[in-house]
Amino acid sequence: MSDSIVRPRRLLWGALGILLLGCPLAGAQDGADPMPATPVLPATTQATDRSAIERPEAAPPLNPSVVPPRPPPLIELGDKFFGTGALQRGFTLPTGAVWTPNFTVFGTYRSAVQAFHDPLTESGPLAADFKDKTRSEWANRLDVFGNLQLSGTERLLVGLRPLDDATFAKPAQAKYFGYQFSPDTTDGWVYKFKAEPTTLFFEGDIGQIFPRLDPMGTSPWDIGFSVGRQPLLYQDGLLLDDDIDAVGITRNTILPRGASNAQITALYGWGQINRGDGINHDDHLLLGLVFNADFRPTTWNLDLFYVGGDSAVSGGAYAGLSATQRIGVLNTTFRLLGSKALGRTSGGPASEVSQFGNGSSAVGNGALLFSEMSYTVPYRNDLVYLDTYWGIDRFTSAARGPDRGGALGRVGILFAEQPIGRFGSALSSDPERSAGFALGYQAFLDADRRRQLIFELGGRIGTANPSAGALATGAQYQQAFGQHTVLEVGGFVALNESEGLGYGARVEVRYEF
Repeated sequence: MSDSIVRPRRLLWGALGILLLGCPLAGAQDGADPMPATPVLPATTQATDRSAIERPEAAPPLNPSVVPPRPPPLIELGDKFFGTGALQRGFTLPTGAVWTPNFTVFGTYRSAVQAFHDPLTESGPLAADFKDKTRSEWANRLDVFGNLQLSGTERLLVGLRPLDDATFAKPAQAKYFGYQFSPDTTDGWVYKFKAEPTTLFFEGDIGQIFPRLDPMGTSPWDIGFSVGRQPLLYQDGLLLDDDIDAVGITRNTILPRGASNAQITALYGWGQINRGDGINHDDHLLLGLVFNADFRPTTWNLDLFYVGGDSAVSGGAYAGLSATQRIGVLNTTFRLLGSKALGRTSGGPASEVSQFGNGSSAVGNGALLFSEMSYTVPYRNDLVYLDTYWGIDRFTSAARGPDRGGALGRVGILFAEQPIGRFGSALSSDPERSAGFALGYQAFLDADRRRQLIFELGGRIGTANPSAGALATGAQYQQAFGQHTVLEVGGFVALNESEGLGYGARVEVRYEF
């Protein structure tokens, strides 16, 4: 790089040192965003004079004219979804359960025009097409779901993505219906229609299906289960984020001493398992044991997984420990995650082997320390957040869908890849031997929170190669129109030390039906 370009190494090292030293090392609640601000309630006092007790005024009557009409699903058969009126009588199963079937069709259509320029050296079969070139396109994605709701706890869900193949393709090789403007070697119309279900599972509760097993509700039959192709998300996607053919059994409402609730889930997966590199290596075994419990102010999660392998891509063991709590005025989430290859691995024909000898991109040896902190601005709903991470050697997820990006997508919008088209992340989402942060401000621009704006500053530095640093800044604006449509506009600029300048911009319209 030219001497005229400011090298961000020293500034980034100093900033990361302050940020990481100020953040305790631990983990977070699965699938949960940072906890909302909770008002402190005054202590209850005894009053001898009942007239001295302040009584709240009665709530004013609801004005029906200010309540928006119910947006019905695209198709609904049976009882209206969140509607009013008489309900069906239903029918009784031989087990004693009462089912009232209702069927709804709903989904999301997304259409984006976007351009992305990444100066970093590309690897893989598309290196010649994408290296230091701008990717611009019009891309479309359609998620359609059919939900057969049998009762409050039993349902059958089927989902399709007919306009793309990103669930089944290799990363960076997915095709979305639309038009690619550049690079020149890839330009032209893209036609991709796929009818294979991306989601197809049944879920229920044994105690509700067989109510005669426990008519008084005193026995431990509160056991939930699901079977089929289903989305799995653990440690907010850092440890596992994929659509897998699996069966899961959950024991709910366990009451250990000192805890308000606990839950244990056992998982067995047999197909559609994408490893840490987002590639399906035809592995047919995933085992998981997941614990979560609420102990006083903290929600704890312990997630353990094993994925089988072969001579090319070895099996792996994975673990994640997390804690979510409110500390003073801060909403906090801390995580500790690790992965271990259980055999020698060549990475297979498509997986990148670590240059530091820490396995491959499919299964690596390493740990990831991660923290999230947010602060709610007084008298507003705005949030200030700071997320940091430290990757020790090469941590890899147990399973990642091809369109999910890398493990660091949770850090911030600068680390997250878009799940539509070829728009990558401003900062690399691979945690191998690196540390980084994202500092952002989320502003809600109206009282109804239908408009919001996010500003974010982020950076990362290589712990084994300090010259592999990067700084980036970006913004994202969202606005809702009516009851179905959301407009999103975003962009970023990134300076990659020793590589050059990266940038990107996008406009997306999302329609919920």
